[in-house]
Amino acid sequence: MEGVDHEVELANLQKLMENLRIQIEERPEIQPEVNMYLSNLLHSLQDNVTMSSVEQINAEESESIQLILNKFGNLRQSELVNITKKLSDQAQIRISRDILRNKELMIKWIELNISQLAPFIAAMNADSQ
Repeated sequence: MEGVDHEVELANLQKLMENLRIQIEERPEIQPEVNMYLSNLLHSLQDNVTMSSVEQINAEESESIQLILNKFGNLRQSELVNITKKLSDQAQIRISRDILRNKELMIKWIELNISQLAPFIAAMNADSQ
């Protein structure tokens, strides 16, 4: 985003957050709904970061994908999707459908979450696909 003044954007965001805090103080009953919207926003932002940060990924150099390949061998995309879904469920880390549609995005997602996923990968067996 060329020409965007990030300090101005940050100041605007801080004002919005302060207004939201005041609204919640005045009407505490809206807290659960606000939490839901903020959670959805956070997930959306995380997905955008994942999708925008994918560069040409070299699977041979990716420690994360090597961990999976050593465990399961070469995988078709559908098999990687199944493994990634299981890891997401087990680690309770949300993954979007857009990420599951793209092998490079799945690899990036695994790399970004490897510290939480590694124990589940280690516990999986080749039949887990």
